[in-house]
Amino acid sequence: MNFNFVLDIVIVVSLGTILYVIARALPRINDEEQEPELKMPWTLVYLEKADNHVKIITEKFLRRTRVVLMKFDNSVDNRLRTLRKNNGKNGNLLIELEEEEHIEE
Repeated sequence: MNFNFVLDIVIVVSLGTILYVIARALPRINDEEQEPELKMPWTLVYLEKADNHVKIITEKFLRRTRVVLMKFDNSVDNRLRTLRKNNGKNGNLLIELEEEEHIEE
């Protein structure tokens, strides 16, 4: 009984080894013997061209949007700098307003 079990294990392991060797050898098959490429239908050609145009337009739009946002960010940053310079010693109007409220109370 134990002998049959050992033989079964040996057979299964040997079959697994054979399958492994075959699977490793499959990628070595020459890929040059493939079927020739089929021509794409004319609709796919136009769809690819349209897709490329949409990608180009989207990229231009996103670049311009980024530039506009960067300009807006710079203007907000400049506005904050001038507010800090004009607001006094700490440059933070909120802190000064809170201090004034505590003094009045």
